[in-house]
Amino acid sequence: MLRNLCASIVVLVACARGLLLQAWARYPYDEGLWTFDSPPRKILFERYQFVPSKEWLDTLRLSTVRFTSGGGSGAFVSSKGLVITNHHVILEHIEQLSTKDRDILNNGFVATTQVQELQCIGLELDVLLYMENITARVLSVAKKGMTDAEIFAARQAEIRRIEAEASSSRAKVRGEVVTLYAGGEYWLYRYRRYTDIRLVAVPELQAANFGGDYDNFTYPRYALDFALLRVYDNGKPISSPYYLKWKTKGCSAHEPVFVAGYPSATNRFSTYAQFVFNRDVFYPFMLRRINALLMAARRYGERGVNEYKRALPDILNDENAKKALAGEYRGLTDRSIEEKLRRTDEELRQKVYANPELRALYGDAWEAIERIMQKQTVIFKDYTATFSTPLADMAFSIIRYALEKEYTEFPRKRTRRKTIHKHPEASIDSTIQVLDKAGDKQASSAILPSKVFKTELLQELRTQALADIDIDLDYEEIRLAGELEFLLSELSAGDPLIRSMLGGEGGVLRAPAEVAREVVRGTRLIDVNVRKALLDGGRRAIELSTDPMIVFMRKLVPLWLEREEYYRTHIQIPLTFALEKIALARFAIYGKSIYPDADFSLRLSIGTVKGYTMNGTLAPAQTTLYGLFDRAASFSGEHTPSHIAQEFRLPARFAAHRESALDNNKISLATPVNFVTTCDIVSGNSGSPLVNKHLEFVGLVFDGNVESLAGRFAYNEETGRTICVHPAFIIESLRKIYHGGAIADELEHKTSTSRGN
Repeated sequence: MLRNLCASIVVLVACARGLLLQAWARYPYDEGLWTFDSPPRKILFERYQFVPSKEWLDTLRLSTVRFTSGGGSGAFVSSKGLVITNHHVILEHIEQLSTKDRDILNNGFVATTQVQELQCIGLELDVLLYMENITARVLSVAKKGMTDAEIFAARQAEIRRIEAEASSSRAKVRGEVVTLYAGGEYWLYRYRRYTDIRLVAVPELQAANFGGDYDNFTYPRYALDFALLRVYDNGKPISSPYYLKWKTKGCSAHEPVFVAGYPSATNRFSTYAQFVFNRDVFYPFMLRRINALLMAARRYGERGVNEYKRALPDILNDENAKKALAGEYRGLTDRSIEEKLRRTDEELRQKVYANPELRALYGDAWEAIERIMQKQTVIFKDYTATFSTPLADMAFSIIRYALEKEYTEFPRKRTRRKTIHKHPEASIDSTIQVLDKAGDKQASSAILPSKVFKTELLQELRTQALADIDIDLDYEEIRLAGELEFLLSELSAGDPLIRSMLGGEGGVLRAPAEVAREVVRGTRLIDVNVRKALLDGGRRAIELSTDPMIVFMRKLVPLWLEREEYYRTHIQIPLTFALEKIALARFAIYGKSIYPDADFSLRLSIGTVKGYTMNGTLAPAQTTLYGLFDRAASFSGEHTPSHIAQEFRLPARFAAHRESALDNNKISLATPVNFVTTCDIVSGNSGSPLVNKHLEFVGLVFDGNVESLAGRFAYNEETGRTICVHPAFIIESLRKIYHGGAIADELEHKTSTSRGN
């Protein structure tokens, strides 16, 4: 179906006047995850008598960074490439850098010289250099007579071409096409990617994660959740002309503050049918899955001290994910949020129906989405029935690498070649046939639209397959068993995937633990040389392999690809075009007076420091070290179970450095610790800088309270809050606890001679 771009543009222009006035009416609170090309200038002027200039926005954009591994944000805070983010954003790398003689998790780390700074292997961060609206170019690929599937494939190919054109490995620039307003706009973002990132300073986990999971997504809080890194290029710290000036005193009362960061995803402009699907199908399933993963990690951690340390990052991540998902789910079950979204969706729908031109263009989109959601509900478990463990992921990458390589290098031979596998139940040819079907439809990511993208995909798969990571086979086994147990509990015993995974002699299903033990204990994939030989040997080597992990995974790949293709054809493509219609309708009526849903692209949010009503009392806007010491003491008594007391244990060095009347060099208990703002954030904003209108760094975002978790679907203006680490807490701890005075001097722009190369 040809998209009537010209008609849409006419409608947009005709409806654009007066939209800024509508914005004030639509957002009476500090709501909004605004793009940097369209900040809420009128709202800022009316509410705070401040209008950000282009220079202001450019400086903040170029000072803010995105962490590509694991997600998260950060910011440059000195001209010497010093970057601040959260401890939990780089927890995986802290664990990797910890050794028997250098236990960073339990003792923290401070580099007193640049030579001592530790390189974080695999850690990357991006800086957004350039933004360009490319909507017309992307939409222009649609030609008369094309089907939706053909348009979808043509757009994906064009997007890949645009990204390839904008990328340069030599200049270390990466192009990324960002889809805003569900296809209403397409933008090209060009990032400067840095790959040499070194750890400068980080507190111990107990200080950064004080209160553990009990305090996660709660407030008042007392966490020192920060990490300092330095960006290097060509072996030297970069000179960063764009950075945020540190303000140890923090922000003043009632002044506007701003969060710049990379929020991961929101669903605030979904249709009501999508809301119902999320509430009734998606979130219950995901909560069951994360609980299964968490139970597996805990079972392993209970085996001993070393096992607990090995499983700890997964336990923390899973606990965090579980609590976040549960909070979002509570938002879905909140009748007021449901009514707000239903009312907003119905209001737009009625405005479209009332306008004959808009109705002709977009009026059928809602009914189409309702039908798609019904179909998605039926097949949901089928296309989400996957699992992930380190060795299984490597096996998948090896098999997919061979298939993609053969598919692209020998396109004419790919369907004629007969399988030579000794085990007919594991047909690699069936996988190639799936790729062929996808290619015929021109709608599969398996059809690589450019030489650059082909090379990138193959390189990515090869890198994943040859990853040099520490794999504990006992832990791998228990994780795989947990994954298989979960899928068995969700799917029927007759499901083809279950039969392929657990099928035994006579069609009797084997126990997940038995299959996991056989597959993991017999594999040789832990040896990187074995993986390399399989990659180099290609399809033939995989077909002849008797490695139990390869045999196990090659039975599943064809099924996964078939289900992936069905989902793409019957759900993803039609849903994409239906949502695009609604996006264009919303554009026609409201223009850019509304902000787009978050998608891990750079956003700006506004707010003020403000406490809130909680549990029948008041939550203060700010906490201090007095509260930290009291909370630790309150949970240290004989009536507190040991596993709870451990979460609230005060790090020994804090107790040792408590102020006294005889020693003013000890840490001051009046030091502000954490505080809350009304800024609009979601997952992905961890590590985001909080700045004032002078672009001074006045706080470090590290969490939201439990009331804010419904922000995935609706902003909570009354009690939802962003929680930040106060800059004074960071400086006080660096100077008086961690012997990082020179780093504190660099942050506060004071002359220091105690830290050199």
